[in-house]
Amino acid sequence: MFRKLFGVVGVSSLIISASLSVAAAADMPLKAPPAPMPSPAWNWSGFYVGLEGGVGTARTKQTDTLGVTTGTYNQTGGLAGGTIGYNWQMNRMVFGLEGDMSWAGIDGSVNLPGTCTAGSGTVCFTNLRWLNTDRVRIGVTTPSNQFLFYVTGGLAGADIRAGQESCSTPVPGATASCGTRTAWAPVGGAGIEAMLAPKWSAKVEYLYTNFGTRTFYTVVIPVNAEEKNVNIFRAGVNYHF
Repeated sequence: MFRKLFGVVGVSSLIISASLSVAAAADMPLKAPPAPMPSPAWNWSGFYVGLEGGVGTARTKQTDTLGVTTGTYNQTGGLAGGTIGYNWQMNRMVFGLEGDMSWAGIDGSVNLPGTCTAGSGTVCFTNLRWLNTDRVRIGVTTPSNQFLFYVTGGLAGADIRAGQESCSTPVPGATASCGTRTAWAPVGGAGIEAMLAPKWSAKVEYLYTNFGTRTFYTVVIPVNAEEKNVNIFRAGVNYHF
């Protein structure tokens, strides 16, 4: 009888002790989860400088005043240079001014005997040797402000050299066998830029321009050269002050 009574008392004591432990644990304050790391406060406003580079293509043709022509041929090559600009940000809209200057080697040539220099030349060429653009940019950011999608437009300038392979030794009696001109034309395009760190961003962009036709040199009779359908694909890195 006493043994059963002690057993009941022991089991009851264990049940009461466990209940008190559960109640005490329930009364303890819960530990708050760690706070998430704050996202960087991306801001596009202010001055920036950077480096850019990429590739370009163009279409060219040379025609003299008698109608003799090379036909259209391609130019391809690379370019690299520097960028400077300034942005104003209002909410998610970004307005900016940007200028750049690039060395370029967007070159093309064609072998057509007799076409370029009234019978004495064999290779005609057109080379785009530097490119400058001065543009406005208008864009919108993603809700986080980290990415900027923009369109851009303005004025492009280029140093274009066109002529024959032997331009260092002009045809006797001619004023020159090749020449260099600076050409200007509207330019437009679009791009994407992303903030990688509070002061650093990277971009990819596309630009298009068309410099038309210029008279570049005279070999017995004037010869005109076209520089059209200039497509620029480039990437860049900018530092923001």
